[in-house]
Amino acid sequence: MPLPKAISFLALLAASLGSLHAESRNWKNADGSQSFTGEYVSHTNTKVTIRRADGRVFTLDLDRLNDADKIWLTGKPAESTAAGEEPAPVDPKAVFDNL
Repeated sequence: MPLPKAISFLALLAASLGSLHAESRNWKNADGSQSFTGEYVSHTNTKVTIRRADGRVFTLDLDRLNDADKIWLTGKPAESTAAGEEPAPVDPKAVFDNL
């Protein structure tokens, strides 16, 4: 009976696609006085890109994050900037200053 196998496959596929959704977490600034909720997008050795709950995407310097967030990032593979490619611009007032 090929139909039940097809249904099982589709159920498995749907479940695995759901796990690809980015993890939403609470991010804090360096001294822990401000925070926001957002999804991790990517990071390099010096910057992190986060999609805030309102859909805005920010790239900010890692030194603006608290130590717990920096440690969490160590579990994610860092992206490298291709030779000659400019990294995404950093908004100096991004996220923490605009809550």
